[in-house]
Amino acid sequence: MTQRSISFLLAPMLVSLLLQASPVWAGNDVEQTLKAEFQDKVLTLRHPCKGDRLMFQPDGGLMGVANLGPWTVDSQVSILDIKLHDHALRIHGRRVFLVFDAEAKPYRDVLNLLSESSSPDREKMEKYFASQQVEIEIGLPSDHPGLDEASKALNAVFLAPGESMAGVVPDFWRDYFDQQEGRPRTPPPSSEAMFSVKPPSGTMPRAIHSPEPEYSDEARRAKYQGTMTVSIVADASGATRDVQVVKPLGMGLDEKAVESVRNWTFEPAKKDGSPVSIQLMIEVDFHLY
Repeated sequence: MTQRSISFLLAPMLVSLLLQASPVWAGNDVEQTLKAEFQDKVLTLRHPCKGDRLMFQPDGGLMGVANLGPWTVDSQVSILDIKLHDHALRIHGRRVFLVFDAEAKPYRDVLNLLSESSSPDREKMEKYFASQQVEIEIGLPSDHPGLDEASKALNAVFLAPGESMAGVVPDFWRDYFDQQEGRPRTPPPSSEAMFSVKPPSGTMPRAIHSPEPEYSDEARRAKYQGTMTVSIVADASGATRDVQVVKPLGMGLDEKAVESVRNWTFEPAKKDGSPVSIQLMIEVDFHLY
């Protein structure tokens, strides 16, 4: 056998050995590990970005421009697939729209709620919400990232398992998640005296401007309705401040309620004839007619 023929026969073996040592195979191991850990799981974006395609840097910074939406609409993603490709994680997911009701602990996917619906439009609504998908690309810091790098980049974009929701929700959800996670309520940022019941020798406030909230598009599509509750401080000037969600609905309705109630004005409560601040519970109704 000639030297040339020996080289020809060994070439496939050398190619095989080189492929086994290639970073591509290590990348495949990382990808399979990520699939096993995250596929079919629901993850929460640190920032509720709208849009069907989002791109992030390894440190979680958004690339390009994306508007922020209600966290009950734009923050949770059910991971359908995850790939390691071209120095980036590419995630294909479905937007999860959150509702709060008697069965929620503390919230659930609107698709679960619709599965119990007797509405003649149920299949149409389910098809719409199941089709709300998103592509997310997260850049990675090196050409051949290991599992630690990939996991760090994921955790920069999504909450890590067991991480508190309170760190990413808007401030008007603060009290709700403090209660859900067993923390003491944070008092309103004020040093003035404040009442939570009718002041002795005084009067309660009276709303003089109370605009109705708009309906969210997502809730209208799901024919979702109900009553949610917020707490507010009606201060001595008659303005509304420190709005907090107490009993939520989800589907973007809570944000609509907060946006509206923040613009309410009052004839202030009085004690001994002088205006005072008072904390109130306000119920906001959302019903389709």
